[in-house]
Amino acid sequence: MEMPHNSPLLLATQEGHRDMVELLVRQGDRLQINQLNSPDKETALCVAIRHGRLDILDILLGHPRINIDTINGWGETALLLAVKREDTAMVSRLL
Repeated sequence: MEMPHNSPLLLATQEGHRDMVELLVRQGDRLQINQLNSPDKETALCVAIRHGRLDILDILLGHPRINIDTINGWGETALLLAVKREDTAMVSRLL
């Protein structure tokens, strides 16, 4: 069975490459912003929250098709992850 691959957006988010995330988000509808494709079935939004990257979270939230209610492989939404981290700035952005 083939393991799912990480998209460039997921990798850039995970590694904190803000400029690359900005470039990818500018692709608009061509970017599959809500894609669940890491082995953990997470979106780039979830990865940004897990890594505490508020700057990248803000960029991702600027995409017109972002879905903050996408559920990851553990049944969590981005908001739930931010609440678990007790990160009030991220929770505020998501609300």
